[in-house]
Amino acid sequence: MMEKKNGQWKFQWDFTKPIRGGPTERGFDYYFGVDLPNLPPFAFIENDRVTTLPTAGFQLDQSEGIVLPKGFVGAPTAPGWRMQKILPEITQRAVRHIHERAKQESPFFLYFSMTSPHEPVVPSEKFRGKSGIAPVADFVMETDWSAGQIVQAIDQAGLAENTIVIFTADNGHSHYTGWQDLIKAGHLPSGPYRGHKGDIWEGGHRVPLVVRWPNHIKPGSSSNQMVCLTDILATSAEMVGVELPSKGAEDSISFLPAFVDKKNDQRRTSLVSHSNHGEFAYREGPWKIVFKMSGKNLQQSRGKPTILELYNLDTDIGEQNELSKKHPEIVERMTRNFQKLIDQGSSRSGQKSANDTKVRFDISQEVRWTPAS
Repeated sequence: MMEKKNGQWKFQWDFTKPIRGGPTERGFDYYFGVDLPNLPPFAFIENDRVTTLPTAGFQLDQSEGIVLPKGFVGAPTAPGWRMQKILPEITQRAVRHIHERAKQESPFFLYFSMTSPHEPVVPSEKFRGKSGIAPVADFVMETDWSAGQIVQAIDQAGLAENTIVIFTADNGHSHYTGWQDLIKAGHLPSGPYRGHKGDIWEGGHRVPLVVRWPNHIKPGSSSNQMVCLTDILATSAEMVGVELPSKGAEDSISFLPAFVDKKNDQRRTSLVSHSNHGEFAYREGPWKIVFKMSGKNLQQSRGKPTILELYNLDTDIGEQNELSKKHPEIVERMTRNFQKLIDQGSSRSGQKSANDTKVRFDISQEVRWTPAS
């Protein structure tokens, strides 16, 4: 049976009540932002409440940009809502917060999650047409401006010498927000990597990770250490001298030694990736095994055996040369190690955890959301 998606917005919601399970219930002192830029309710949220009740219905305005959430016409929306104002608003508030906290003695942590260049692609008036390429390029330029505003605020507030800035992303470039426009202009959204956002290939998962830490990290230096975004937690914990518990914590391994080019015997040596279609990939050093769905799409593949492929990323970063037949011993070893990691529930040494459900990589998932095991 085909599963219905994104149908919850049609339910009746009481937006006068607090929003449970948000950032302020998970350790943050303050929150301002949106749920998601392309999902309802279309309204700003401050701490655990919407700032303006979404009493209007969402209407498409093609002048806003491209890849607009047309499937949510009529969804709960704050009166006068303009998507192009989201990024400027949260940027200005983050800058103001930095200057306010700079007046205090205590250290602080700012998690600034930009809504760009994620869809909807809605560059503000200041950036619309600025690239001369396409709306998505304009939006990338506005993203650069936003990040620059944060760094500039840190510098102007006199915090640069005692502040660590980490800039990264959550996935590769989307293939439907202006991919061909960028290529025609000479920009390769995935660089040398295969695939794009949602794929199991490197183009779906390799992202920038830039760190600025004056007097600790040498400007212009780089590291080829394997890192997962979940490792930022353990890295941050080590920075402030806190140990993560062996139970109940995230699967996170510190990469702090890589900042100062020190040997790290506890560094990450394996990595698990997952695609929009439920496909798994597992890395050990240069080797990567991929468990592809067997059909043309997910619906045709559900419940069917996956197709295993092997690549050496050191010699084939574009994932063009499939090597499973040439190296069956590597396939056997990695498959066995991947299953051990799943059984342990974590890749962190000494941590025993559990998955929320039974994890299988030998078949494509049978349903979108599986019940707890």
